Amino acid sequence: MKTMQKISFLAGMLLAGLAAQGAVVLKNADWATANVRTNGMGAAHYKLPANVTNFTVEAWVNPSYNYSSGTYNYIFSVMATGDTTHNMLACLARGMFTLYFSGSWHPAYGTETGPALAVPLNEWTHVAVSKTKESARLFINGEFKWEATSDRLTNTVTTSYLAAIGSERTGHNNTSSLNDANNRVFQGKLADVRLWTEARSDADIAADYARRLTGSETNLFVYVPFSDGTAGGSSVKNWVEGLDLVVPPTMQLVEDSALDAKIIPTDGPPPASAAALHSSRIAKASIRTDVKVTTTTYTLETWAMLDRNLGSTDRAYLMGQYVGQNRTTWVSLVIEGTSLTPKFYIGSNSPIISDTNIEVGKWFHLAGTRDADGNVKFYLNGKLVGSGTRSVGAPPDDFMELYNTGSIPNNNSSIHGCLREARVWNRARTAEEIARDYMRAASGREEGLLGCWPLDEDGGDVYNKVTGERGVMTRSTEGMYNTGFT
Repeated sequence: MKTMQKISFLAGMLLAGLAAQGAVVLKNADWATANVRTNGMGAAHYKLPANVTNFTVEAWVNPSYNYSSGTYNYIFSVMATGDTTHNMLACLARGMFTLYFSGSWHPAYGTETGPALAVPLNEWTHVAVSKTKESARLFINGEFKWEATSDRLTNTVTTSYLAAIGSERTGHNNTSSLNDANNRVFQGKLADVRLWTEARSDADIAADYARRLTGSETNLFVYVPFSDGTAGGSSVKNWVEGLDLVVPPTMQLVEDSALDAKIIPTDGPPPASAAALHSSRIAKASIRTDVKVTTTTYTLETWAMLDRNLGSTDRAYLMGQYVGQNRTTWVSLVIEGTSLTPKFYIGSNSPIISDTNIEVGKWFHLAGTRDADGNVKFYLNGKLVGSGTRSVGAPPDDFMELYNTGSIPNNNSSIHGCLREARVWNRARTAEEIARDYMRAASGREEGLLGCWPLDEDGGDVYNKVTGERGVMTRSTEGMYNTGFT
């Protein structure tokens, strides 16, 4: 891999990818039916790195046809005739997502695990498989569905053959020719194909499956989103290497708007210029909502961005529920001190402290959960950064506030910066839910959601998508206005 080539390529490719009008995807040519013998699309100009035992394959798929017994809808493969020990094939078999590895199917072909791994026709679904020496874990739309174990999983993927997208083989540098009757293209559409040289965790897959990558992520070896292509064009790139990939005549690039909302959430994390409610005042600015947390199980979460540093004893309160000086049962998301450390306070106990700090001028997402057994978990940008147990009652009998946490006497209590998409739940959301949904805007109809405030208004009262109520700005409202960080 040429490091300088990769850096220079990414500088321009990120802009090109983000500016693409609509989702461009790979589709089998209209005449490439189930009876046509074809070659697939090469996934990279370079062969795979040596000794790949652990890997992860991901893709968005939209099948138009389910093959019958004995033939398969190929997604991503490294295959050669006569080599069953080191072959790998991610595909759909009878409409079920499966992995063929080292001569065996995982799950076994036709088993009762099929319904959990079913992929519907004519709609976009994300599939992923994460393999170690011990197991292969399969995922649908970011959620873990099934795990296989086999002695054969200890083998490595061959490095002698090129990987293929949408076919069993590329037709190049393989022992099989293009006349191989089993080498059929994927029937339907493919997008955002990825190969990692690591077994990604459940949380990583849930966090990343619905967003574009940059191509510079650690252990990412192949990344072909197709979004840099042009409908009807002849080439796209592997974003990791920056190398051109030629679209074979049996496939074509087409636009598909149905994928836009799934793979690039339009209401995801606020970009630098996004509208968000901003406070230029660090003292006592707050928004009093209509929501009370009355149970011992809950989740608090919000996007935020600070536009100034804090002093060594300063606290920037993002949101919370707190009465006067009563710290016995208060709950709050806070940034503290010059290190800008996120903390999750529950009661008078010591807070759950993030092992990762935030930066001024950059958007970040915090989420804190507490379950019925007192287990507390703290997340930054969808990833677990702290945990512990807290045995306290329900939060105080007060209303949740944003930009503050009740009657705090400290003049350094409000966030100086922006909030967006603040949410409160009456249940402890799981790690998978946090990772999957933190980049998505809530509809307001989700189970257990008490309040959701987009905070993209033009000043004045703010809107709760769950109840329809308008939150009232209290204390000093000076400096509260709608802006983006620039």
